[in-house]
Amino acid sequence: MSYTQNQITQANETDLVAFLSAQGEELIKSGREYRWKAHDSVTINKNQWFRHSENVGGGPVDFVMKFYGLSFSEAVELLLNEKGGEIMPKIKSIESYEESIELDEIENEPEFVLPPAAEDNHNVNDYLTNERGIDPFIVSVFEKCGMVYEDADYHNAVFVGYDRNGIKDRIPKYAHRRSTTEKLRMDVAGSDKSFGFWFAQESSDKLMVFEAPIDMMSFLSLYYGTSNWPSCIALGGVSPKSMMRMLDEYPFIRDIYLCLDNDEAGNKACEKIANEICDEYSVTRVVPGKKDWNDVLKEHNANPDFDIMPEKIVISSYEKVSVIEMKDIETKNIDFIWEPYIARGKITIIQGDGGIGKTTLVSRIVGCLTSGKALPGMESNPKPMNVFIQSGEDGYADTIKPRLIEAGADIERVKIIDESEYPLTLGDDRIYRAIVENNVSVIIFDPLQAYLGDADMNRANEMRAIFKKLCRVAGKTNCAVILIGHLNKNNSASISQRSLGSTDVFAAARSVITVAKINNDNERRIMCHTKSNLAPVGKSIEFTLSRDEGFLWGEMTDMKIEEAISGKRSSGEDDFKPKESKEEQAMKAIMEILNEKRDIKSTELEEMVTGLDIGVKTYKNARAQLTAQGLIKTYQLSGCWHTKLAAA
Repeated sequence: MSYTQNQITQANETDLVAFLSAQGEELIKSGREYRWKAHDSVTINKNQWFRHSENVGGGPVDFVMKFYGLSFSEAVELLLNEKGGEIMPKIKSIESYEESIELDEIENEPEFVLPPAAEDNHNVNDYLTNERGIDPFIVSVFEKCGMVYEDADYHNAVFVGYDRNGIKDRIPKYAHRRSTTEKLRMDVAGSDKSFGFWFAQESSDKLMVFEAPIDMMSFLSLYYGTSNWPSCIALGGVSPKSMMRMLDEYPFIRDIYLCLDNDEAGNKACEKIANEICDEYSVTRVVPGKKDWNDVLKEHNANPDFDIMPEKIVISSYEKVSVIEMKDIETKNIDFIWEPYIARGKITIIQGDGGIGKTTLVSRIVGCLTSGKALPGMESNPKPMNVFIQSGEDGYADTIKPRLIEAGADIERVKIIDESEYPLTLGDDRIYRAIVENNVSVIIFDPLQAYLGDADMNRANEMRAIFKKLCRVAGKTNCAVILIGHLNKNNSASISQRSLGSTDVFAAARSVITVAKINNDNERRIMCHTKSNLAPVGKSIEFTLSRDEGFLWGEMTDMKIEEAISGKRSSGEDDFKPKESKEEQAMKAIMEILNEKRDIKSTELEEMVTGLDIGVKTYKNARAQLTAQGLIKTYQLSGCWHTKLAAA
């Protein structure tokens, strides 16, 4: 049904006090106005109403549309009583009724159309700058971007909210009208309250929240002037609906300042909003020194000595995540102590079965590093360096120190973090301090299991936390960390799966060296580079642990750990032939020389054999073995000892 303009005007002249009284609603006299007891934020004055909690109001048609959920034509029809005096059912409560008609309101929402603009903004400019005291520059900024203008019909100030920031391709979604001559203020019909009067500044992570556009503009006049504005939004009341939408669309906002009015409704709204968002944002209540920010501005304009500094109440603090810019990181090369096996600032694991010779190997490595001697594959001698050795199994006096001396270590460069008062763990803060205070380049923990404290090495979460801290210490001090570890008993598993504890232990190491016997030989050993994240995997290195000659480095080879353990090539070739020990080489050399010369002075024989890189002690042991087996014999001739084949 359509109505004439006279009928619409007549409907809007309805006395709302009489209308609500006819509905049986209780109204409470409050000065010249009445408060609706069903919801005391709504006040009635003749044919005008205002809802203070939302900062909206209007005439009878708007009232019936909002609180009765009717369409425009239905509201006019009801007010004109054209159905023979039919009265709408009494509303029990605003909240329950609004919930029941929520869907109906959406279906009957009038089309949103901005009021036509006047030719100029003369009345609005005069109202905002002279009566309200707002900075003319700020008014002009909002007018130029189409957020404030003067309507043609009533010369009201119209405050417009758009669907997006900026000017290009935006669509108006919300508008609020404010009379420049009276107290009338109301939203334009069809306004979407999820869009407020707002703008976003992506250069700022702050959002200032106000009830009304005039409060926002007053605040900017007081504290910001012409530049560096933060993001701002006026809710058009105290409902946070539009603010929540803005936060969803602009995730860079982290600090929220609630600048609502200093009254009961504003304070309660701030408390409610803060409770909803305090877990995700830093929230501060900014309390105006008077009822609202325009009152503060007008007081300041009239009295420049008026203290405009607001009270700030921090409700919740949001700790921002510390971020490092990749562009600020200075690139550097990996600094190897022994390339590619041991790197500074990284974790290296040396692992193997118990009794395989891991500690003896490490002693030889320490001997070279502290004395400045080259390790296999090094092109030059390293600069002597300080080393920490922490041993949880072997004694320092009877095992560690004698081995280091035998390995040629500079004992003055080998140190121990004192554990006499309380045990050391991998997460101990003493590690960092000791490394820095003693200029240490390498720290060794033997075995790893002895330095985990109460942590369970089979629990990934516990190992991850320990190794994260250890990696940080290694990187910060540029110190190489060497962990000595045992393998488990699962001989059928891969090397990574044989490492004791959680796979996080193996994963944390940038380099892993596995030590094993070669083809189950009691003397021959091999160290294989079984993991390398920093460089191509290094060659395997053989070494022997002889009863007579101790530790001797062997050759560098391409042999893999699986091949060394099984004695078979991974390609399926024949078994490895056991490599001759030094003593066996000496015995073979003696026999070859005697087969050729038959008889030779013993001093000459010794000189020839030791010239083949065979030690004197090994030569003497080999000669004794051959004599015992009856293959050679010695005799004295003209005061000189001779050696010959027994059968000669």
